[in-house]
Amino acid sequence: MKSWVLLLSVLIIVVIRSYFFSPSNKYLIIGSAPYVKEWVRDNLSWFVENNYKIVVFNNSWKLVDLPLIHKWHHSDNHLSAGTFVPTTDEKRSMNAIQQHMDTDTSNHLYKNPTKTTMFCNIMYYYIHKHPCEIVIVGCDMMYSKSGDTFYSHLKTSKASNDPILRLGEKGLNDELDHCYDMCKKYAVIVHNASVEKTRLPFPRFTDHLR
Repeated sequence: MKSWVLLLSVLIIVVIRSYFFSPSNKYLIIGSAPYVKEWVRDNLSWFVENNYKIVVFNNSWKLVDLPLIHKWHHSDNHLSAGTFVPTTDEKRSMNAIQQHMDTDTSNHLYKNPTKTTMFCNIMYYYIHKHPCEIVIVGCDMMYSKSGDTFYSHLKTSKASNDPILRLGEKGLNDELDHCYDMCKKYAVIVHNASVEKTRLPFPRFTDHLR
């Protein structure tokens, strides 16, 4: 009897692990932090080889070979306000595109749905796909006058969206903490692969460095 109970327990664990960590439920979300260009060059292949779907948003699509992009998320004004705007042919090379309006279908998840960021838009979008595993990089929410993106040095840069100006220091921290709580509530496992100082409350990810 005990052996049957043990076998059943093992089978349940295997099923749960395969569901949570199946290739279809693993995402790498890439932002536009200053270090992310080099990070993608050095680390992206590990995530591709380990069946992570590559998710980019706004300008970070420029860092990834287009056929590798699972989905490009962009704000509703990116085509006019973005620094890097893909051509029609470039968009056709992407697997899928998702535009985010001020009001998304996931608005009920927000702590403050009237003031938000693209990063939170995307996180709440994928919380709807729970359970899943997400690794984030280049989304540290750290801002300085010296440049906040990998393209800030370009004369053509249109980078100007500092969420602290919109939400305030406390408002941004509260929304990120709330996002962390929602991930726990909906069984979304999130890690941060950032190599720099970060505002995000998620634990660090280092599997690709082993």
